[in-house]
Amino acid sequence: MPWGNHKPMAEVPGLWEELDGRIERSNAIKKVVLMLDKVLTTAKRLGDGKNDEVASLAMEALEHMEGMLASLQQLDNANSLLNELDISWQKTRGTTIEKILKEIDGFKFDETHLFEDMGEKVVRFLQRMKDYVSRLAEDCQVCFRPSELEISTPYIIVKMLASGKVVGYSKIPAAEIYFSKNEAFSGEWCGQIRAIRMKWPTVADRKSRQEDFPSVIHVKMWFGRRGLEWSWKETIRPAEVKAYFEIFAYQRRGRLNSAWKETTEYTNEHGTEKLTEYTTTSPFGWDYMGNWVVRNSHDMWVCSSDGRPTCDDKLFEVQEWRNNEWKPLKFTDYFGGEIDKKTLHTPQRGWRYEGKWVPDRHQNYGDKSGWVYAISEVFWGEAGTVDNERRADHKYRRRCIKRTRKALDFRNQNFEAYEESLGDTKWEYATSQNKPFHYEEFSEDCIRRRRFVMEVVRQSDLPKGQEDKMYFAPRLYEVHEVTSTWQLRCYFLWAKDLLPVVKNSARAFVRVTFLTRALQTLVVENAQNPVWNETLIFEKVCCVCAL
Repeated sequence: MPWGNHKPMAEVPGLWEELDGRIERSNAIKKVVLMLDKVLTTAKRLGDGKNDEVASLAMEALEHMEGMLASLQQLDNANSLLNELDISWQKTRGTTIEKILKEIDGFKFDETHLFEDMGEKVVRFLQRMKDYVSRLAEDCQVCFRPSELEISTPYIIVKMLASGKVVGYSKIPAAEIYFSKNEAFSGEWCGQIRAIRMKWPTVADRKSRQEDFPSVIHVKMWFGRRGLEWSWKETIRPAEVKAYFEIFAYQRRGRLNSAWKETTEYTNEHGTEKLTEYTTTSPFGWDYMGNWVVRNSHDMWVCSSDGRPTCDDKLFEVQEWRNNEWKPLKFTDYFGGEIDKKTLHTPQRGWRYEGKWVPDRHQNYGDKSGWVYAISEVFWGEAGTVDNERRADHKYRRRCIKRTRKALDFRNQNFEAYEESLGDTKWEYATSQNKPFHYEEFSEDCIRRRRFVMEVVRQSDLPKGQEDKMYFAPRLYEVHEVTSTWQLRCYFLWAKDLLPVVKNSARAFVRVTFLTRALQTLVVENAQNPVWNETLIFEKVCCVCAL
């Protein structure tokens, strides 16, 4: 389904045993492995002849590793050791860590090392330490038998289907995307976008296919306790998570008839559940918010939420530097027109404000708090009028702030009235239920449908003990109401030992391509070591859902 500025999401609730301590131990050890892996890569890149740099890098890494392993020994407490198996494995890990720490001390203070061999010995030692810690991380997950896992969460399975058939899949360990309030215990890919190669579903596919894998997907995943969803929302800011309830209206006709039956069925996508009652009342635990709209399977969602009872007011907060501190000066529109402070808290009749005035992240062209600085009260005009960082001569600063305004007498639109207003439009057609739907009607089409959606919000006053009951799973989207514009800068200084395409001739330049645009440096003639000292600037780059 195309998504435009509505990026699709999925939420999978589940119940598991207490696993936090086990997952956190495993992730803490894996962080040591990742650190050693980066150090090894850097040491190998430095190469021979730079033994002093390699040795310095290794000593710093080993000291950091000692601190991490020592902290790991202090991590386990009575609450995280759930059973005798946990206690037994903790004793084994403690013995292994003590052995590793002793070996590190022996290597650091060994006076027999020759400077000429130091680089090679350091790389070998770091590799051995990485192998030790990697096995320690694996032992943190192994239970009585190697086929069982102490961390008994199932894999996250991502499947790719075509015409109802699985054509590719991927398995992601839950520990890799686990969230902890302590970043050292969180998974490596928690809340991070990653590229994952999908696998062929059968052995026959792997042998017969020319391609090594069916596709690469880019996903952002998060696994954690209910109540910690604020962390997930932080990772997708400034977008918002919104839920939509959908009802499919189906009509059919016989193969020899040209007229569609007047009877309309209101069901889920596959027609397995009747949803007629939800055209007038919302499902248990949810409230309707907004109006019904038709969003068919091929519609590109590039719009703000339809029929929302809220909107955002935006203005600019200006401050002046007086007596060695920033003090509020006034509130203005973009071009400096002053706004009365009384209107900041008293909206027009029929509306009320929700929440407080907060910085608008989409209008953040300044520092981390959104401030831009200037020597006067003029913040618009030619380029260079404002700065993102403060200097001594800056006397004024401003930032964009926003606040949500809600209509008091908002009423949801009646489903029947909206459907009647559509007439005979906005249908999509197919030859049968399991065939792809399309917009244009053909004589062989025997089924047509509309996909009605409305935004829903979870009720806050549910009876105690029923807060987590879900009688349906809504469609979730990461909604970007505003599209930010970006600037891409690429600086090129020089290149070394370029090989000419044609003998005794060389024309060197650099071309950068991003999305649908490309820029190129000046061409340097007859030079194997060309110098450009040039910056390529892509102005006003638009990336939907990029922040």
